Amino acid sequence: MKTLSALVFALVLAGLSGCMSAMPGGSSALPNVDVDPWPRRLTSGEHTFSIFQPQYERWDQGRLTGRAAVVVENPVSPEPQYGVIRFTARTEVDKETRLVTLEDLTIAKADFPTAPEGGGVYLAALRQALSAQPLRIALDRLQAEPEVERAEDPGRIVQVKNDAPRIIVSEQPALLVRIDGQPVLRHVAGTDLLRVTNTRVLLLLDRSADRYYLWLMTRWLAAPKLDGPWAAVDTPPASLQTAKEVAVQSKEVGQAGVVPTVYVSTAPAELIVLKGQPALSPITGTDILEVTNTDDDLFVYTPQQEYYARLSGRWFRAGSLQGPWEFVASGDLPRDFTVTRRHRRSSQ
Repeated sequence: MKTLSALVFALVLAGLSGCMSAMPGGSSALPNVDVDPWPRRLTSGEHTFSIFQPQYERWDQGRLTGRAAVVVENPVSPEPQYGVIRFTARTEVDKETRLVTLEDLTIAKADFPTAPEGGGVYLAALRQALSAQPLRIALDRLQAEPEVERAEDPGRIVQVKNDAPRIIVSEQPALLVRIDGQPVLRHVAGTDLLRVTNTRVLLLLDRSADRYYLWLMTRWLAAPKLDGPWAAVDTPPASLQTAKEVAVQSKEVGQAGVVPTVYVSTAPAELIVLKGQPALSPITGTDILEVTNTDDDLFVYTPQQEYYARLSGRWFRAGSLQGPWEFVASGDLPRDFTVTRRHRRSSQ
């Protein structure tokens, strides 16, 4: 096997609260992440379980079925064990809080490929943990699941838009600031400024001066309109500092507001960025868990308890994210990865 000379991972703890706040459309937006956090951590005896955001397959007559990736940790095993559970549950809906409680949750099947006896001990411990602490999920998130929507109305045809996005090509160092739709403005306490709330960065509008301000790493940029041109501000108004302090205190300053981690490598290298700890989701018909909170192709193959990454058209694998990584020829990939390729293409 050819060993990858340098492969660097950055686990960036992104400010998720900025992603979900002040979205246009009011009640149609997903709830605050604090209401519906994933993964859920449960403890039973010496076992600690991390249950990741389930994939819901059907919700009918008050019964919900689905599957979820699970990671088990305990003092005996030096490495976490990865698996998938399939479950059914009776749902109790609270429309005031927009929460759904999963009552009488039954694990129909649990698959921990590398665990002794298929993980029977884990299954018993997980059942005990769930009986003591029922899961609650957001009603809006559940109703937004495509599989649930199709189960409720299997004859409905959804028209897919294939409009090309705006494509920007730059030969100079550049930063892309994403705004979810037209700017949504909110007054910043203690100032005359308005903040654009449907973006993760700190973007402000001073209407009296007809100027936008953007906080980038260690300085302010200003422009007469969102399209620019943007230029550095040598003497920023005092109100900008007040607005930044408000954003920092409320933990609303996104990734562009801090200096990113810098990695220097004198050998060939790749960088995979995760938005927090790996979020896992099972791929139907396989023993593969997809890492969903990254833009790269990253998976866990549960029979081997190994990570697989596809970078620049080549595959690599490792027992942990810290490596060491080794090259894997396409012909040596587990057969399940042929399904993974179709899955990735269909989701794009």
